[in-house]
Amino acid sequence: MMCFFTYPEAAAKYRVQDGPTSRQLPTVLLLSEGQEKMRRPQPDHSGKLQKFLFSKDNLKAAFDLDGLYQDCKDKLASAKANKKTEKTKEKFDSY
Repeated sequence: MMCFFTYPEAAAKYRVQDGPTSRQLPTVLLLSEGQEKMRRPQPDHSGKLQKFLFSKDNLKAAFDLDGLYQDCKDKLASAKANKKTEKTKEKFDSY
């Protein structure tokens, strides 16, 4: 979580208007490897912000948080398995 009032350069980078009458606050961004993947509220084709009800269930659904969590678990399990395989291979190579 980031306060765009405290970090106006981040607001500018991610194109979030942080003025007192801004209709973009709050804004939730999903970043992956430093790149924006999704945001709520999001503008429509004319640039007008679509309404978004910020609730736990809506955020989980809009950002597919359960799917992201599962992907992270799978990547971690894969990385651990690869590391274990490398250790075993190194052990046998040293004989």
